Amino acid sequence: MAWRPRWNLLTRILLGFLAVGLLPLGVASYRLLGMNRAAMTEQVLRTHAVAAQTTGARVEAFLDARREVARGAATNPALQTHPRSAEGTRVLADLLRSPLGVVAVSVRNTEGGEVVRAQRKELAGPIGEILEVTAEPPAGATALPVLHRGDVSLLRLDAPLAAAQGHLLVVYDLSPLARHLRPQELGELAELLLVDAAGGVVLGAPEALATFPPGLIRAALSGKISGSGRFAEGTEEPVLGAYAPVANTPWTVLSRQPARVAEATAQQVRRQGLLAIAVAVALTLLAAGIAHRTLVRPIRALIEAQQRLAGPGADAPTGGGEIQQLRASFELLERRLREKEELGKVFLGRYQVMEVAGEGAMGTVFRGWDPALKRPVALKTVRFDSTTPERAEHATRLLQEAVAVAHFNHPNIVGIYDVQESPEVAFLSMEFVDGESLDGYLARHPDPDVAEIIALGLGIARGLAAAHGRGILHRDIKPANVLLSHEGEIKIADFGISEMMTSLGPDPTMVFGTPGFIPPETLIGKGYSPAGDCFALGVTLYRLWTGRLPFAGENFTEVIQKTVAEPLVRPSALLGALPEPGKALDALIVALLAKEPDQRPTAEEAVARLEAMAPEPGVSWAPRPGNAKSAENAGSIDPMEFTRPGSSTRRIDT
Repeated sequence: MAWRPRWNLLTRILLGFLAVGLLPLGVASYRLLGMNRAAMTEQVLRTHAVAAQTTGARVEAFLDARREVARGAATNPALQTHPRSAEGTRVLADLLRSPLGVVAVSVRNTEGGEVVRAQRKELAGPIGEILEVTAEPPAGATALPVLHRGDVSLLRLDAPLAAAQGHLLVVYDLSPLARHLRPQELGELAELLLVDAAGGVVLGAPEALATFPPGLIRAALSGKISGSGRFAEGTEEPVLGAYAPVANTPWTVLSRQPARVAEATAQQVRRQGLLAIAVAVALTLLAAGIAHRTLVRPIRALIEAQQRLAGPGADAPTGGGEIQQLRASFELLERRLREKEELGKVFLGRYQVMEVAGEGAMGTVFRGWDPALKRPVALKTVRFDSTTPERAEHATRLLQEAVAVAHFNHPNIVGIYDVQESPEVAFLSMEFVDGESLDGYLARHPDPDVAEIIALGLGIARGLAAAHGRGILHRDIKPANVLLSHEGEIKIADFGISEMMTSLGPDPTMVFGTPGFIPPETLIGKGYSPAGDCFALGVTLYRLWTGRLPFAGENFTEVIQKTVAEPLVRPSALLGALPEPGKALDALIVALLAKEPDQRPTAEEAVARLEAMAPEPGVSWAPRPGNAKSAENAGSIDPMEFTRPGSSTRRIDT
């Protein structure tokens, strides 16, 4: 009887795929297969009617834009009174440079004599011909002389000069309009022509007019209306065609296509519909097979694993489908875990592990409890390679750094309580900061004001000044390593982690830190000094104020190049005019981000300058309402590793 629930789930999956994927396609395909020749013919006629009307609208827009240029030029006082003057000549030259394809401009007096002309030399012959054409427009239309000479097609538009001073004749290149007569939606066998009221071809192949049915041409030239239909008179085979007039012109757009195209399209649609149904059935069966392999089998394996975890003597769930069995197995496990919850206590040394707070490149951060002193702690583990000869040296370095930081207590530095090490792992017991990282705070409050930035910067700078006074470098100052408590404390975490990771690296050219925060001198191999921490402080302040990094890039290499060589875009260039103390903060950030380390202020100098900017003595940061309590970044390890230019990258941890 074991096969029943298995077949039950597989059947449901298969029916689900059929209902969701195949049923809508089947309905659509059925409707497509039911389409007859008349319906497809009607669809093709609608397409031609839309194409003709759209082309007519495009031609109208083409002409309107050029009429406006001619009318605008005709209102120029220089062309009305002194067209041969320097100003008049400049106007004519500007018209020839128009992006609308002006090839000639002629000013005529009231008697029709030419006063002045500007033209393209290579088209002098055709231009002279079209300027002398006299065209009488049909009633209600505008004269639109057109000239074709080989590959050259010209259009002339006339505009009266103000105060009856004569006329301005503007000649345009008509070839850009030809692309509107090649709509892709009609197919290769379709043709579009632009004809005038006398039946002459304005644009298109003149010989193509003979392939248009006479009935279509008569209907198109009979009046200012649009239409479409099936025409068989005077042609070898029936033709589907449409026509549409161009407003304010004596022109009409003609469209044609053999009627057999609609019949062929209908047959092709039928074939494609049948093929689509066949492919859909095959894909449905394939998807059902994949679902059986990737879903049904893992669920069965999970049920069996849960039954094994439940232990002997457990009432294993039976009957029903796999989903019901899985739910029953979870319920059984929950009961067993509640019974055995005392066995789930884990300790690191004397510290009780409560939960995982974060994962890093070199270890894990836990939220823990010190049962001896009855206080919460953050436990940071650092993994070692026991086969590395320098393992003892690495552990000693970590211990020395922990001792150095633990020797002094500063309100802006996360305190270290204890350090323990074994052959494969060491861990630090540190002050637990009940709050969040500055990085997380900025994600929720991306717009701190100047006073808030000064307060946050003061906390970081004071912590750095205290550490530098003890000869301790941080090497990875960034918002993720600055912790904010719910009581308003600002604390720097992870002192010495980057230095320790550098010593663990297999390549001496390796640089540990976060791209964009590492100072230029470190990137080019000149080591790290307190000025490097001050550079990272400047990057952090820049990020707080502008919402971006000063040297950002698409990849690590671009970030390195910009940090080393690109000039700084100071915050004031992004933020505009700044009142005090914004100007002072802008100047401090620029100084901290100097390319040369000896040009940067020290941490103590940064403290003094920030204190001078503070709106009142003893300013402190206060968390905004609604801060989410989270310790996931408390003492977290989050380095990124890359090489200086010219060396090879070994590992990147993001």
